[in-house]
Amino acid sequence: MSNIGFWTGATGMKAFQSKLDVVAHNIANVNTTGYKTRRASFDDLLRSRINTNVDGNHLVGHGVKQEYVDNIMGQSALNETGYELDFALNGEGFFGIDVGGGQREYTRNGAFNLSVEGNGAALVTNDGHYVLDRNGQHIVLPFENGSLNTEGLAERLGVWGFENQYGLESQNNARYTVSENSGDPILLGQGGANARTYEVRQFYLEFSSVDLSREMVEVIQAQRAFQMNSRVVQTNDQINEELNNLR
Repeated sequence: MSNIGFWTGATGMKAFQSKLDVVAHNIANVNTTGYKTRRASFDDLLRSRINTNVDGNHLVGHGVKQEYVDNIMGQSALNETGYELDFALNGEGFFGIDVGGGQREYTRNGAFNLSVEGNGAALVTNDGHYVLDRNGQHIVLPFENGSLNTEGLAERLGVWGFENQYGLESQNNARYTVSENSGDPILLGQGGANARTYEVRQFYLEFSSVDLSREMVEVIQAQRAFQMNSRVVQTNDQINEELNNLR
C-alpha cells in the first residue's frame, strides 16, 4: 500500500506542476492582445479493486493526471486605440494568418502593420506574417497620390469560425491551428448557416481575457496541492525506510 501512496503523491506533484506551467503562461500573456485564458483539467489514473477482511472490496486510486488544457473562449473588452491598422472582433470568429508553407493560423489579435512591396503594401502581423482577405489571399493596399488607400479595409478582412472553437490547438502569439476536435474553418458572413454574429471594429483591439487576481488564486491553490503531494511522497519514503530497517 505504501508504494501506491508513493506513486499517488508523485503523479499529483507532476499534475500540479503542469497546472503551474499553464497558469504561468496565462500570467505572461496578461497584456497580449486577443489572448484567451487556458485552464488545466484533471482526471483519475487507473484504479485497483482490493479486498479487505472488514467490509469487502474497495477501489484504490493510483493518482491523478492532467487530462486537457482547455481554451476559455469568450468576448473580452475592447480598447479604443485610434490607430487605423488596429482591428478587433466583437462576437465570434478569428482573423486568418498565412504563416508560410501553405499553413494557416487563426487569431483574435488584430494589431496589424504594413510591409511595403512594390507599388503597394501588404497587411501583416507584428511578426511579419500575411493577413488574409475573405478569399484567403494576401491583403495588398495600393499607393494613391503618394499615400496608401485604407478605405474599406475592415470589410476586406477574412473572418473564420469553427464548429468547436474550444478544440483549436493553441500556438504562440495568441494564435490557434485547426485540430480534429475543432473542425475545418468556416468563412463567416456568407448568409445562411454561416451568418454568425460578429463585427470587425477598426481602431480597436481586444484585451487579453486573463484575470490576474484569479490567476494568483490558481497559483496558490496549485502550490499548496503540490506541497501536499510532496509530503505524501516524503511520508511514504519514510515508511519504506522504517520497513527496511525492520528486516
